[in-house]
Amino acid sequence: MEEFSVGRLAYSQSVHLVWRKSSASESQGTDECVEVAVLNSHVYFRDSKHKDGPCLAVPIRQFAVLRSMLHAKPSD
Repeated sequence: MEEFSVGRLAYSQSVHLVWRKSSASESQGTDECVEVAVLNSHVYFRDSKHKDGPCLAVPIRQFAVLRSMLHAKPSD
């Protein structure tokens, strides 16, 4: 049973997600970052300092738009 809801904070004890964090945060020896997991058609985000806390679920298509916006060069 999935307890996540698209686009809002939710808790789940029944879905096993494999969390990843940036290699840059690992090389700096810090545990202060956002972790990401992918399951089915959603990308999930959580605060690495609060692993048992809520996470944010976003549809993969919306995440792809967000990622392209973050990587885009600012226009002059």
